[in-house]
Amino acid sequence: MYVCKVIGKIISTVKNEKLVGHSIVLVQAAALNDRGSLEADGPVFAAADTIGCPLRQLVLSGEGSSDSAVTVLGLIVGAAFAHNFGLASSAEGPTANGKIAVVIGLAVVAAIGCLNTFRKKA
Repeated sequence: MYVCKVIGKIISTVKNEKLVGHSIVLVQAAALNDRGSLEADGPVFAAADTIGCPLRQLVLSGEGSSDSAVTVLGLIVGAAFAHNFGLASSAEGPTANGKIAVVIGLAVVAAIGCLNTFRKKA
């Protein structure tokens, strides 16, 4: 899996029949720089865009069938988790469980960020 930045679109007149209806974009792998922000400076490759990402958008990209299978499985498990525990919001607004889950998630992300910031480099 790569975190990538969409840097361009590819226009083609002939495509594989499985890609008809989807655009093909150029993406460049991104990595953390010394300031801790993402910088697109890795390899450039083509990717099938199935949802219509705009330019300069950061996307999660994978190659091979195992990466895509793990991504889809994660989406399904996440949706089931949100549905079964009442975390998903509706037209009436977010649920109480959803609000609690967001606060816990933010606390966990903040703790991970602090631990990684203050960790001594080997």
